[in-house]
Amino acid sequence: MSVGCATVRMTAFGTRATANAARFGRAAAATIVSAAAVCGVARGQDAGTPVSEQAAPAASAPDEVVVIGQELGELKRRVEAAELAVFGRFNDVNSDDRFDIHCRDRVRYFSHTHERVCESNSWREQDENYAQSLLDQTRGEMTPPPATFRAEQLHMNVLLEAELQRLVAEDPGLRAALENLARARAALANKVGDSAAETASYEVTSDDKGLPFAAQRVFAVRIGRTPWSHPLTQRTFTLAQVSGVVRELEVECGEEHRRLAYQSAVEWTLPARLGDCTLVVNAKRDTRFTLYEFE
Repeated sequence: MSVGCATVRMTAFGTRATANAARFGRAAAATIVSAAAVCGVARGQDAGTPVSEQAAPAASAPDEVVVIGQELGELKRRVEAAELAVFGRFNDVNSDDRFDIHCRDRVRYFSHTHERVCESNSWREQDENYAQSLLDQTRGEMTPPPATFRAEQLHMNVLLEAELQRLVAEDPGLRAALENLARARAALANKVGDSAAETASYEVTSDDKGLPFAAQRVFAVRIGRTPWSHPLTQRTFTLAQVSGVVRELEVECGEEHRRLAYQSAVEWTLPARLGDCTLVVNAKRDTRFTLYEFE
C-alpha cells in the first residue's frame, strides 16, 4: 500500500446526521473498514490467491473443470478476522483510549437475529449518556439535553477519522492490516459473484432509543452499476457517512425534474407544492452513504 492512500478524504457526518447503520458498522468503525476498499488491491490482482481455486489438468479431464474452493462461510470469517486485526492494531497505536474500537454480537431489537456491532469507546459512552439524559427528562430532573451527547459523538468521530488518516500514513502495521482486509474482502466479493455489482440498500430500523436526531427514516446504501432511486416520504433529507464519490442528486416530482449539486453536511428541503418526489443519487460505483429523512 502506498502512503498516498492515507490522504484520501474520510468524509465526516452531516450536520444533523449520525451513524446508525448496524450492518455497515458504526461511526468510525465503518470508516476504518471502508479504508480497506480505498487503499486495497484491485480485484483480480492478488484477491484470487487466497481462494485457492484450481482447475483440474486438461489432460486428465478434457470435458470437465473441477473447482476446489473455500466455502463462503470461511471467506466471511476471514473478513471478520481481518477487520478485528485492523481494529486491534488501531487500538494499539492510537493516541487516545476513547478512540479504541471493540466489536460485539447482540440480538437486534424486535428480532431474534444477531448482528455484529463495532463501536469506539467514546461512541458507546455517549450512547449511554444519551439514554440516561432521556430517562432523566422523563423524571423531570435537570439534565443536559440529549442532543448534547449526540453532538459530542459527532465531534469525537471527526477527531477519530483524523487520527486514522495520520496513523495509516505513519504506521506500517496498520497499513499491512488494511491491505490484508482489502484482499479478504476482494476474495469474498469474487466468491459471491456479480451480485455485488448491483446497487443495494436497506432501511435501518429504530431501537429503543429511536432513530438519530428524530429522523423519520434512515437508509444505508451501496452504489453498484446503476444509480440509487428512492421515493421520498419526507420533505427534508441529507446524505451522511459518505465513503466514495457522490456526483449528483436528481429530484423527480411528477413532470418536474431538478438537479442538485451534492454538498457534504447539507440538508435539502423540498417545497410542499412539488408533491410526491423521487430522489435519484448518481455516484461512483461502490460508493456508500446513509440517507436520513426528516420532517
